[in-house]
Amino acid sequence: MAVEFKTKYNVNFASILASTIGTGTPYQATLAFLNEQFEQYSLTDEYKAQLQAQLLSNMTISFTNSAMQTAITVTDKEIMADVQYDNAVLQGTLLSKQATKLDADTALVGAQEDAITQQVIDNRKIKVFDTLGETYGTVGAGGLTVSADMWSKFFTLGADLAATSGFTVPSSTTVTKVV
Repeated sequence: MAVEFKTKYNVNFASILASTIGTGTPYQATLAFLNEQFEQYSLTDEYKAQLQAQLLSNMTISFTNSAMQTAITVTDKEIMADVQYDNAVLQGTLLSKQATKLDADTALVGAQEDAITQQVIDNRKIKVFDTLGETYGTVGAGGLTVSADMWSKFFTLGADLAATSGFTVPSSTTVTKVV
């Protein structure tokens, strides 16, 4: 940052100083006026030289100091503007990423809600499946035969629970007692 400031300052200072003392500036008008006045009045060359040196020295110091101070101010504002711009770009990028993350989080919450809802439904089916299985076992243990329609319901419920695992309802759900 220090090198950047120095480089920008040098460019700004040179530009400001050149525009301060260049053609058509008050500095040049003052020099022209002084030369006219020196020619108009009979002054010794030594006095003219002394007066010119003193005036030019004072004017140069004043213009240089002013140009230096202005260059510092301009350079500082340029660098601050660059920093603010960079920060704005970073904030824009951050906001964009936060929006993308928020969209992903919203989608995840929706998927989680769907999964929980499906899990509740599946848990209810599992409870029914377990209850039917126990009932059919009790019926069979008592020597009774479970009807084909009842077995069909049992296998359909099981198939519904295992649909994603490739389970299919058998073509025959008839159960006979082994003798």
